[in-house]
Amino acid sequence: MRNHVFVYVLDRSDDPFLGIKNNIAQGGDPGSIIDIKLSPDEYACIRRVEYTWRRYVRFLYYRKIFLRLKKVIGDVLRRENDNIVYMSDEGIWGVFLNQTFRASAPPFVTVNVQHGFFELNQSGGKPGYKLRSMLNTILLPLLKGPAFGYGFGGSGFDIYLCYGADEEDWLRQLGHDQVYACPELIKWDFVQRYRSMEESSDMSRVVFILPALVPGASFGCGLPEFLQTITPLIEYLAIVHHCRVTIRMHPGGNAEKESAMILASPLVQYVEVDQERDIANTLASNPVVLSAHSTALFEAQVVGRCAIAVSSRCYDRPIHYLHRVVDLQESGWEEKLDTYLEQYTKKTAGRNLDEFESCDFLQILQRRLAE
Repeated sequence: MRNHVFVYVLDRSDDPFLGIKNNIAQGGDPGSIIDIKLSPDEYACIRRVEYTWRRYVRFLYYRKIFLRLKKVIGDVLRRENDNIVYMSDEGIWGVFLNQTFRASAPPFVTVNVQHGFFELNQSGGKPGYKLRSMLNTILLPLLKGPAFGYGFGGSGFDIYLCYGADEEDWLRQLGHDQVYACPELIKWDFVQRYRSMEESSDMSRVVFILPALVPGASFGCGLPEFLQTITPLIEYLAIVHHCRVTIRMHPGGNAEKESAMILASPLVQYVEVDQERDIANTLASNPVVLSAHSTALFEAQVVGRCAIAVSSRCYDRPIHYLHRVVDLQESGWEEKLDTYLEQYTKKTAGRNLDEFESCDFLQILQRRLAE
């Protein structure tokens, strides 16, 4: 009996595997669905590590989680000879899955379901791969898992399901041949929730979604400095366009601390803090979606919202899937913003949530199993 084993190492409001599970059910696959999830304390530990300076020494915090996952996943893999293991992470957990069980378990297929936005010029195969790999091998007996990840495309999954053509091309350049752009599968849960909500068409409603502000990461500012950087933009939206601006925190951040900082800043007279847990509801309520570095911009595009990337001295790298960009370092950014808002409000064609190419995962899987 085939097992479809879904490993949840991230605690998220949407389920990246739900579209695959639906595809499996619709296709009449006789296999069993097995969900492997962590405890609330373990998810809290991962959030505390991944979104703070602790991420650079994460191997000091994950030993117990590695040990428990090794037992739970190992028990499943040894139970049957026909297992497909799914994971929505391409960092340290992807390395853990692909390196821990290959030698000790019967052959199995691993599937990566893309999570998050990746800078494709800095992902898998980055400099230092050989050193990281060597250190992982040396430290494995002590840590019971890897000390380092290898970036997007570096963990050695058998099948990759990604957001779009850019990621697909990037992964193929890294040598992966089983790569498929399947945004409708990955975002199936999000889209279903969005469809059930009342969609606002009021262009005065704007949400600015904060990125993950991790010390030492590619984002070059902390929250106080970033709020200061975007103040001219928020003021322009509020004063000139009479917009009601909502700021939404990143789910990995400290919501209480960040909310207090926002309300203590000069922006308090123009903004309110988003209280919605489900980002689908936030996007349904706000036709205009701004961010500097967030998967939310991709999700906004998926459901036809006016997604605008904000470039600044804090973050000025290109977002490959987005073409509306306002650069606060350039003169005339106000006119560009005006044009984006005007073009969007004049659009007559409605959004089409079914416009994606169909991605039949069972056919993808059968091709891999037939090799």
